Amino acid sequence: MAVLLAWISWQHSEPTEQSWRAMLRVALARSPFPGEEHSGPGWRIYSAPTRPGETPVEAADAHSLYLLDRAPGPRLTPGSRAIENLLIDGGPCAGIALDTNTHRCSLFRDAMGQRSLVYALIPGGVIAASGERILAAHPAVCTDLDEDFLAAYLCALPPAHGASAFRQIRTVAAGETLALSASGEKGQRICVEPTEDGLGLSDAGIVDRFGELLQGAVARATLGAEKVGVSLSAGIDSACVAAALPQGQPAVAVTYGFPSWPQIDEGPLAREIANALGIPHRLVEADELRPLCAQLQRPINPDTPLASIYRELKEGAYQAFAQSGATTWVDGNFGDHLGRIADDWIYAGWRDRRWQALRREFTWRRSADRRWWHDRGMRNLARRMMRRSIVPPQRLNWLEPGKRHVLRDRWLAELDRYRHFPRPLQAMNCLNAYAMASASGEHFYAHRHRMEQVSPFRNLELTRWMLSLPDDLHHRHGIDKWLMRRWLERHLPSSVTRRPKSSDLTPFLASSIEQDPRRWTELTDHATGWAAKLCSANPMNSTVDDQLLRRWLSTALGLWLFASRDA
Repeated sequence: MAVLLAWISWQHSEPTEQSWRAMLRVALARSPFPGEEHSGPGWRIYSAPTRPGETPVEAADAHSLYLLDRAPGPRLTPGSRAIENLLIDGGPCAGIALDTNTHRCSLFRDAMGQRSLVYALIPGGVIAASGERILAAHPAVCTDLDEDFLAAYLCALPPAHGASAFRQIRTVAAGETLALSASGEKGQRICVEPTEDGLGLSDAGIVDRFGELLQGAVARATLGAEKVGVSLSAGIDSACVAAALPQGQPAVAVTYGFPSWPQIDEGPLAREIANALGIPHRLVEADELRPLCAQLQRPINPDTPLASIYRELKEGAYQAFAQSGATTWVDGNFGDHLGRIADDWIYAGWRDRRWQALRREFTWRRSADRRWWHDRGMRNLARRMMRRSIVPPQRLNWLEPGKRHVLRDRWLAELDRYRHFPRPLQAMNCLNAYAMASASGEHFYAHRHRMEQVSPFRNLELTRWMLSLPDDLHHRHGIDKWLMRRWLERHLPSSVTRRPKSSDLTPFLASSIEQDPRRWTELTDHATGWAAKLCSANPMNSTVDDQLLRRWLSTALGLWLFASRDA
């Protein structure tokens, strides 16, 4: 996970030493290794590895430089299709391609958004970097916050693909190649389409194919790792990743547990999974961690408010991995996204002619005394038959009317982009800008600990395939994640694969509030101005859970604003 910074002038001018050094100070702090600077008439670049052996700068020819932040792999193949080959390959990648003669540059990011890349247009040129705060150090970059971004954040909806928390700083969208020159900018995005590879396969064949794709994704994620750390919970997703590790790969599993709260403590169950797979296990006791503590130097990500109050738990896991000698760590993050959101089981089963699966599901629902008018599958089928669009989220009602309509129109337009998938809403949830920001959210922490971090479920081929499957393969007879559980039964006893995961961190968070209610109020107050400006005072159809979620979002935003003052 390399640190990148580039300054390019269309007029062949030079950056002031003060502005360059200001950005460089922030970039230098993100890597434990010395970086390299290169410069020429009208351009200057800096790159630093965060792991031994990384080579962030590659020269394709005498006039072409590539700054690359990507997973370990072979050197770049020169040629006109070099960027396209990187993006189609589907691995974690972001980069800057610079023609030192013409000063044209291209910014690009992989289709799953697993690496961060942002840019800002300045008079006569552009600057690009791995994080927003690097660019914000430049005196010509305005650090006013972006209202639309914060409005989306405060109602728990994804921001626009190119937006960042700062109005002048833009994000390179996942799968986008953005060409920049003195004549303007031109962007092109990869359109992720469903696949028909699963059609005609039996259930057993689909389970086999899932295993092949997951094992391939894990093998790629751990390529070249001396030792792999697995962030292991008691859930199905991370257990699948652990079971898919290549044979003989040295590994260690780390779990954060809460011995003081047995009802949410996943430590014993995770240890059982690790022992069954033959992986050494370490427990990070999180009882004493205090997410809201004012005195604690917490590892807040200065680039984005999407850094949540759970980050301290992540930091504890990183430290455990580092102490165990892990050079790469993987997790089950994003596996939940690939399951299901809405029950579209009738439509998806009919579309793919899975008559036997539909018959089984009808029989089970009738025996379970499920009332048809309460079944979301029936409601969604009726809505499709009447050519009605999917209803936008009720959370839009949390916003004041002007922002509500802006976000509603954008949400519906984005949903239309994924209409070709069997479950458009599911596809949008997996491929929206929030998911991409979350994918690259480990960037800051990986830099700090000299490690590579990859979520194997964010593999492009695996994601396309899982999103193209009928709903009954994800949820069958009341069993969630049916497909994953069936494959995992080949590696773990059914007593493990069939149990539900019922972890809830509410007691941990509530304890932090009870210990320091003044701190809670202080953090919330930091976000009050934005909440009052963007949010409705009395949103329609607001439930108690809604109010709690709104409060936590405001607290996390306040924590970011508070910690970012000196960033």
